[in-house]
Amino acid sequence: MCIVSFHLTPNRNTRRTIATATVLVLVAIGAGGSPAARPTRACVEPDPPAALVPACEANALIVLEATTAAETREAVSVVEALGGCAVHVFPPAALIASVPPQVDLRSVPFFADAYRGEVPAGTFANLRSEAQLAAAVWSNMLTSPPPSAAADSETPPGEPLAGDAREAPVSVAPQGAITSASPAPGYNQTSEFMAGEVAVGIILPESDGTIDAQTENWGARDATVVSEIAAGLSWWGATGMPQGNLTFFYDTHLKVPTGYEPITRSSSDQGLWMAQTLAAIGYPGTSYWTQVRNYLNAIRVSNGTDWAIAVFVVDSLADSDGKFTDGYFGYAYYYGPFTVMTYDNDGWGISRMDSVLAHETGHLFGAGDEYCQLGYSCCSCGGSYGYLGIANSNCEARCVTSSTDCPTCVSVNCIMRNNANVIDTPSRHQVGGRDLDSDTIPDPVDTTPTVSISTRPAETIVLNTARYTGSSQDVAYDSPTRSDVTINFISAVQYRIDAGSWVSALPADGAWDETAEDYLFSTAPLALGPHTIDIRSVNRAGNSSALQTDTFVIIPGGYLPLVIR
Repeated sequence: MCIVSFHLTPNRNTRRTIATATVLVLVAIGAGGSPAARPTRACVEPDPPAALVPACEANALIVLEATTAAETREAVSVVEALGGCAVHVFPPAALIASVPPQVDLRSVPFFADAYRGEVPAGTFANLRSEAQLAAAVWSNMLTSPPPSAAADSETPPGEPLAGDAREAPVSVAPQGAITSASPAPGYNQTSEFMAGEVAVGIILPESDGTIDAQTENWGARDATVVSEIAAGLSWWGATGMPQGNLTFFYDTHLKVPTGYEPITRSSSDQGLWMAQTLAAIGYPGTSYWTQVRNYLNAIRVSNGTDWAIAVFVVDSLADSDGKFTDGYFGYAYYYGPFTVMTYDNDGWGISRMDSVLAHETGHLFGAGDEYCQLGYSCCSCGGSYGYLGIANSNCEARCVTSSTDCPTCVSVNCIMRNNANVIDTPSRHQVGGRDLDSDTIPDPVDTTPTVSISTRPAETIVLNTARYTGSSQDVAYDSPTRSDVTINFISAVQYRIDAGSWVSALPADGAWDETAEDYLFSTAPLALGPHTIDIRSVNRAGNSSALQTDTFVIIPGGYLPLVIR
């Protein structure tokens, strides 16, 4: 495997105290004939970051007695403060995390139970559904080894993921929604680059026979689906994009009723059953696109995450080929909002759903396809993919055709080319993993905030303290392809007096948790004479603004000192 796991700097202790990401995934894959043999070569990474640190690898299942997302967030924050990191979070009942072995897991708030190994059968039978799903995911992680490149066959078990990347229409944001005028991600910006925290909505429709004949019944297989989805996302956190410091928060809706039997219809009929299932979970509307985005933004806000994606999985166990009637079995939309998959995923099967989901998640965060197969579809070596506008230089078009835009045959195994469980440089950069200054912070989150002064001491005052107010805002990394956004909230505004120690200012709204913040502070009593005040802001990534400097002189003035400039 060509990727070495490394981690976003600074560590998770500096991250936001409430999560900020939501994920909704729908996957579809095109039909076609038998896969043709394709040349491959070893995966080579020419530009690894200068510093490599371990990824967050889960070693504990923690069951909680929390009742709200905020309480779950508190538990996650304490895990991070103890030197650990959360990988999968199932609010409000459980989380799967990496926790140092010496840490007593009972120190986690709302602790109910914990396991560092196998969970005895029947342990969670009477617990909340979220805890049961977390236990299923945990058990799958213990019994199923992480996918590796060596396990991938040269000829994939299923048809190529052809035509599976689609373009979603832009939805009109409802009144009060975050807009793109803010530096934070807006209503339609639910998965711009792969870093931070992601809310993942999982929806499994269940036909009730009122419109189409019911041919499928989920039964007890839904937990297996959730486990496979979590495994696919784990791959991105540990191998595909470890520098993104990823945490996934799940919002699961299993066996959601619809009058349609999705697998017996074309993938183009998705709006029929999606509209019904989204309405059933509390998101009605006249357009299923608006319903989906309303859902994603709601779970992004409730979980406090950076992004939100949705995954729709259609049951196909009884279906003859595991595909929709138009031949698709998985597809996703560039930059979201969702992906759709079938249970069987054509010849890939349920045991390889994690790889299919990992591929489709790449599309959700802007990565392009790299395969070229006659009879299916063929990539282009050019283009400008992802938030950073990266060319598709691992496209294998020249290997198969006489494509004029590919000067040579390039065919590096990759999750975006042949579903191999490795990542190549173009794909990693397309989802946001480029690091031009080699500081281990991916470029889209390697931003710098600004700070300004709104009010400062008057020319003369009768007290020997100085009061300041002002504002700070993170400046988004400039994207050549997308509207500029940042997920870096302001984590602190600090000041120092006469080059002394830095002192924390106060957030005007009571919390440092947004990409733009107002601040205020009053100094301690100052001695007579000249003084210099330096002010800086710090963002989530640990980057500091340029200094704002103010000077004044305190002189005696009657019974009390005066300030003059």
